[in-house]
Amino acid sequence: MSNQLLDELRPRAVGDGRYRFQLSDDWSFRGPSGGVLTSVALAAARAEVNDARLVVRSAMTIFCSRILPGDIFAQVEVLRRGNVAAQVRTRISGAGATDVGAEVSATFALEREGVSLDGEPHHGLPPPSAELPDALQVPFDRARIPTFFERLEGRIAFGHRWHEETFAAGVARFARWLRYRERPLTESGAFDRLALPPMVDTMPSALVEGLGSDFPRFVAPSLDLTVHFIAAPTPETEWLLVDSRCRSAADGYGYADVRVWDQTDRLLAFGAQSMIIRRPTLKP
Repeated sequence: MSNQLLDELRPRAVGDGRYRFQLSDDWSFRGPSGGVLTSVALAAARAEVNDARLVVRSAMTIFCSRILPGDIFAQVEVLRRGNVAAQVRTRISGAGATDVGAEVSATFALEREGVSLDGEPHHGLPPPSAELPDALQVPFDRARIPTFFERLEGRIAFGHRWHEETFAAGVARFARWLRYRERPLTESGAFDRLALPPMVDTMPSALVEGLGSDFPRFVAPSLDLTVHFIAAPTPETEWLLVDSRCRSAADGYGYADVRVWDQTDRLLAFGAQSMIIRRPTLKP
């Protein structure tokens, strides 16, 4: 089954733990999404681990230098391979680049029996809105949409259409329902976990809510991105609620976290990010 995101995440082995990808400009904001670049690195790591029993559990990305669409190369190093887990480090860069573009440290591990602690009474997190996504407001004016969001459909669950509405500074939270226009199903029919980091990497909108509609325009390139994969989406999964909150913005930096739920109130993933806040006229 063909899917554009998964096609672009398909690694081509070059040898000695090195993989090549061809990434289009279809997953960009001002450049390729940091979440998609994280998924690229994880796809290479998964190929190198080469054990279907081990699934990605956590990943932490450091963004070092700009990566452009086109040929991307990943160098994978398996740091440790044990009975339960494998720890992997992957460095990615653009073709011909001399600097590392990003480095991802990840853990792949078995599913195991153990204690269970889940649900709002334990972690204090509310479940998703009971409102159906189709009843909620669309988040973008088609004339202003980044190419990244042309590959997804969205509905606002909490927040404003900042380019159309006037609103006062308030809670620095933005939540939206998102679904891929092409569901990222693998050849076995499973929803690929690697489709989650691109949705996690959508946190700057929470900062806009905290500033209000008169906010000074800014760009927010990522310094880092952390994702913890809690549960796998089911093959039937379509809409996911991506609920982000900006915890602080000061001294030219912003800090946010996010939780991703499915429509059955299952927590699928959570993540955190620090970003540089700067005027869009400044060069990266």
